[in-house]
Amino acid sequence: MPLPKCVNDRGFTPYIFTEEQMLAIFHESDSLLRESHRKDDPIISVPCLIRLLYSTGIRITEAVSLRNKDVDLDRNILKVGTWSSTKNGEERLVPICDSLKENILKYLHYRSMVPVEGISAPDHPFLMKLNGTALSSANAYNWFRKIYTKCGIAYRGERFGPRVHDLRHTMATHSLAKMVKGGMDIYSALPLLSACLGHRSLHSTEGYVKLTCQEYPELLDQCTTLNDFIYPKNDGNE
Repeated sequence: MPLPKCVNDRGFTPYIFTEEQMLAIFHESDSLLRESHRKDDPIISVPCLIRLLYSTGIRITEAVSLRNKDVDLDRNILKVGTWSSTKNGEERLVPICDSLKENILKYLHYRSMVPVEGISAPDHPFLMKLNGTALSSANAYNWFRKIYTKCGIAYRGERFGPRVHDLRHTMATHSLAKMVKGGMDIYSALPLLSACLGHRSLHSTEGYVKLTCQEYPELLDQCTTLNDFIYPKNDGNE
C-alpha cells in the first residue's frame, strides 16, 4: 500500500538566481582548479552538472543517477528515471538544448582522457569523479555552495539557501518567463513546464507563476488573471 503523503512544513523558501548570477556561476565553475590530489575528486564533472541542472530542471538525484546510455545526443534528449531516481518513480524524456549539448560534448571530450576502464560503457555513470565512480549529491552540494560564494552570493541559512535544488526552481522561473515573453499564453506554458519537471499535476507547477511575477514584474499584467485565480487576494476576513 502506498504511504500517506507527508506535508512539507519546513518552510523552505526557493532562492531564484538572476540571469546575471547564473552567468557568474558558469564562469566560476569553468575556472575551478584542483585543490587536492585525491583520486575521488569530482571537479571534472561540476561545470557540466551545474549547466545540466539549470538547463533541464532535473533533480540532483536524477542527475547523479544518469548513465551514459541515458544521454542521447543523437536525439538531444535525456532519459530520466531509468534507474528509479525520480521522485514519482516514473520515466520521462527531457530535451537537451544546443548550448547544453555543446557543453556536454566538451565534458565528454575531457572525460575520455581519464584513464578509467569502461568509461564509455552504456551503464557507466555519466557524471563521474576522477576515479570513475559516480558523482554524489553531497559532492554537488559542497561544490555548488563553494562556487556561488565565490560569486559574492551569500548563504542565507538552511531555510533560505541557496541550495543546489534552487537551480531547479530557477530554471522553472526563467523558462516560464521566457515563454511568456515570447508571446506564449501562460495556460499553454504551464503544462509544458510541468511535463519537463516531471510533475504529476499542474498543482505542483502553479507556484512558479507567483515566483515568476515576483522576479519579472514586467510580466505581471500577463500573469494577473491566472495569478489571481491561484492566489486570491486577501478580502480582509483572514
